[in-house]
Amino acid sequence: MEQKDWISEGNDWNRKGDYSKALACFEKAIEQNSNDENAHFGKGFALNGLGKKQESIQCFDKVIELNSSSAYAYYNKGYALFELRKYEESIQYFDKTIELQKDFEYAYANKGNALFYLRRYEEAVKYYDTALALNPELSDIVEWRSRAINKKNKTLSKNETDFNPRSKMIIRTVSIIGVIGLFAFFLYRIFYRRLGEGYMPWDII
Repeated sequence: MEQKDWISEGNDWNRKGDYSKALACFEKAIEQNSNDENAHFGKGFALNGLGKKQESIQCFDKVIELNSSSAYAYYNKGYALFELRKYEESIQYFDKTIELQKDFEYAYANKGNALFYLRRYEEAVKYYDTALALNPELSDIVEWRSRAINKKNKTLSKNETDFNPRSKMIIRTVSIIGVIGLFAFFLYRIFYRRLGEGYMPWDII
C-alpha cells in the first residue's frame, strides 16, 4: 500500500475508535515518509485514544515541528496535557490554538475547563460564553458553565464572611469578653473560698 492509503485507513480506524489498528497504519505510513505531518498527527490521535498521553504529545510536537501553524496539533497537545491534569501548561496550547484559529470553539471550551480546575471560575465562565457563542449546541459546556457560576458565587460568599472586618471584630470581641468573664469567675471563686475561711481579699496578695 502507498503511504496515503495507510493514512486513509488509519483515519478510518480512528473514526471507528479502533486505535490499535489505526496506530499500526500510521506507523506504516511513517516508515515510508517520516516527515508527513498527517501521519504523525494520526498516530498522536491514536496514542491518545489508547491512553498513552505522553507518547501522543511527542507526536503532536513532531507535527508542530513540521508545521508550526497547525492549530489542531496545538489543540490536541493541549488536550493531552489537560487529561494529564497539567492545567496551566494546557492553557498555553489552547491559547496558541485560538491565536491560529479564532473560531475554534473547543479550544475556548477546554481552556474554560482548565480554568475551572484551577478554581478561576470567573475566567472560566468567559471562555464558556465564547465557546457557546460559536457553537450553542455544546450542551456539556452549558452544564460546566452553570457549575462554574455556582462555584464562583460560593467562593464570593465565603470571601465576604472570611474578610468582613466587622465579623472579625465581633469574633475578637466575643473572645475577649469570654476570657474576661472566665478570669472574673476564677477570682470570684478564690475570693469566695478564702472569705469563707476567714480571709479578706487583701490577704491573698
